[in-house]
Amino acid sequence: MAELDFRWSKLPDTTPIREAHLTILHSATLAVVRKLDCEDDAGLAEKPVLKPLPE
Repeated sequence: MAELDFRWSKLPDTTPIREAHLTILHSATLAVVRKLDCEDDAGLAEKPVLKPLPE
């Protein structure tokens, strides 16, 4: 599990901004998983699967 926290960001807290941050996090995580040669990319999808939070 990961947490992304931008306390100093001047960007608005909007869905597109959060999705962009999660896409970057997914890309970095996938790169590490592949560098470590994890089996089946540790279950990570090629592209991030972003779902809205339940209300």
